[in-house]
Amino acid sequence: MGTSPSTSNGWRIIDIPNTGTCSEIDICVFFDFLVGCNGRRLDMDNPNNFFNNLKKFDNEFVTLTFYNYKTDKHRTYKLKIKNGSLGLVVSNDTYLQSEQNVVRVKK
Repeated sequence: MGTSPSTSNGWRIIDIPNTGTCSEIDICVFFDFLVGCNGRRLDMDNPNNFFNNLKKFDNEFVTLTFYNYKTDKHRTYKLKIKNGSLGLVVSNDTYLQSEQNVVRVKK
């Protein structure tokens, strides 16, 4: 999925509510990015397209692709969309500068 600016963006996973669709899969908060749906790279130039398309898949299965920038690995999961939502709290972000966005607390 490359490292150019247009392909290094995705939806950083900020939180996973306990009752959401994605609560049962192995997602690493902060380090995982949602980058694809049904085999296609998400269009981060117009992020509203993704959310509008999710509503079309209500009560249907979709294949989501997640990228973990720490392990440099992609994972896919097949999930059934419930109420037009994935049950994720996300933020539009880039994983090229992810290490720079970290707050470190030293004792």
